[in-house]
Amino acid sequence: MILVLFILLISLTSAAYQCTEGELISEREEIDIAKSRLINGIRIGLIDSDEVLVYNRIVANILIDSKHLDLSNSSELSQIIEISSKEYNITLISATNTKAKISVEGSSENLEEGDLEKIDGLYVLLDNSDFQESGEISADILVGETKLSLSNDGNPQEIINKTETEYLIELFSASDSNAIIDVSICQDGSFVEVLEELEEESNETEQNETEPDPIIEDQDLEIEPECETPGLIIEEEYCNENQEFVSQKDSGLACTNNYECISNTCKDELCYKAGFFQKIIDWFKGLFS
Repeated sequence: MILVLFILLISLTSAAYQCTEGELISEREEIDIAKSRLINGIRIGLIDSDEVLVYNRIVANILIDSKHLDLSNSSELSQIIEISSKEYNITLISATNTKAKISVEGSSENLEEGDLEKIDGLYVLLDNSDFQESGEISADILVGETKLSLSNDGNPQEIINKTETEYLIELFSASDSNAIIDVSICQDGSFVEVLEELEEESNETEQNETEPDPIIEDQDLEIEPECETPGLIIEEEYCNENQEFVSQKDSGLACTNNYECISNTCKDELCYKAGFFQKIIDWFKGLFS
């Protein structure tokens, strides 16, 4: 959890660039491992790349001013290439199905497939080597003068100065087989670093205490009583068996229960208003009934 937050903070505080003059011109290309692409005037070769999903991390190692060469004794064992105004003579000396011996300007190294070595100032990556029973040997190599490591959590972009031109090289995405690289140049002027300002959002979580809901006092609000118990009497209304409030009855009207009558007396199925002495008699009857 801490590592994920650390990666996120790094990506949020990465620098941005803009041109001091003129327009920013960008190009984006996908490059396979051990291949080279011309992007916005500079050749980029991909050494290797990777994507770690669990950490949201992408990585790519690239070669600047790179070239991909196919060397074999059936065509060309040696090639002369120019990188940064300097010529290099590159020769395939020997090869097996997994190894090859490569010479750069007379200095040689034995490489296994996937190895990257610096030979006489030039990086050489052996992509593939082959040996046939007929005696034919071949090797596919990627060469370049400058190695650059890019990652979204450490060094997502870098400025390279070649032939009086500044190139902003940025890692856009990567997998275990290829990477997408952005290359930007300024039409005029040069790059200047601009630190991105992080927008601080108000942290509402600082108010951890739960505020009680405000009590709205409305003097005109009347709360209706619930009619759940038959016989409940509220202001000369009683709750009937249908759970409805109805008005109590005057004397002489038909009734079944005492609570149906205003006098609270139902006798012989009629409401009646008992006198003082009758109430005493009814009270005594109630004690002994």
